[in-house]
Amino acid sequence: MLVLMLCSGIMVACWQAYAGYSKDFKYTAYTVIFFISVFASFLLCPLIYKKTIEYKIKNALKKKKIYPLIQPIVCADTGKIVGGEVLMRWRISEGELVPPELFIPIAESNGMIKLITTETFRTITKAFFVNNNIFKENIIIFFNVSSANFEDEKLLNDCNVAAEILHRYNVNIGLEVTERTFIEGNACTRHITEELRRAGVVIALDDFGTGNSNYLYIKQFEPNFIKIDKAFISEIDTDKFSKTTVQSMLLLGKGLECRIVAEGIETESQKKVLLEMGVDYLQGYLFSKPIPLSEFFDKVKGNN
Repeated sequence: MLVLMLCSGIMVACWQAYAGYSKDFKYTAYTVIFFISVFASFLLCPLIYKKTIEYKIKNALKKKKIYPLIQPIVCADTGKIVGGEVLMRWRISEGELVPPELFIPIAESNGMIKLITTETFRTITKAFFVNNNIFKENIIIFFNVSSANFEDEKLLNDCNVAAEILHRYNVNIGLEVTERTFIEGNACTRHITEELRRAGVVIALDDFGTGNSNYLYIKQFEPNFIKIDKAFISEIDTDKFSKTTVQSMLLLGKGLECRIVAEGIETESQKKVLLEMGVDYLQGYLFSKPIPLSEFFDKVKGNN
């Protein structure tokens, strides 16, 4: 249709020019330009869309190029793996990755994070089903969620569907509320949070003390876990401010009956200080980098 309109417009312009309708030719020329612009847009829009991050994310999910790894979380007292945090990676070619700090914030801002969350739940659930190993002790698998996930009940549905399978293997679902985007404490958020609790989902505040992860979130979500950001851990063995800040978080957690997870631990010195302070759980490259699901299963089996 657009091709026909364009051709018709050009023919009219040429005929009027030939017939000497000079006073109307300028108007007709503008009309032709308009048709050409519309036609060009019709042709170029699909090409432009393919350049957008939305298309690239959808395509990457479809081709399994966005995939989950799990970083183990260990008990400070025993050193056993008690759970893990799901971390998404995007491979665009062999050996080349899109940094998560680049594509995750974009996905959160345009709502694509909900699609990523759903696909992550599906992938993790399928992996546990295929592995088909019932763990002797309960573990918690934490999924990161942001403000977009609390806009409707899709998150609740994802958790309920996954829980039906994961509970068979003594796996509980945890949600890490990220600090990057602010989550309104409105009726929808409260409803979803309450229903998640009824379903047995535990809630953690990720990177507490940074971004939007603050005291307001504690009142809003009443978390089961508080995760201390690596910004406070990296110099805890040398910096008085970092150590004092972590101590205050530990007191807060104790008063609210929240478990404390220290993230980003890379050295034995950091681990020693945190153990002396009474942190409950530890996470970081000192114990394990983010690993494929199959390797995580083997590590958890090693607990026994």
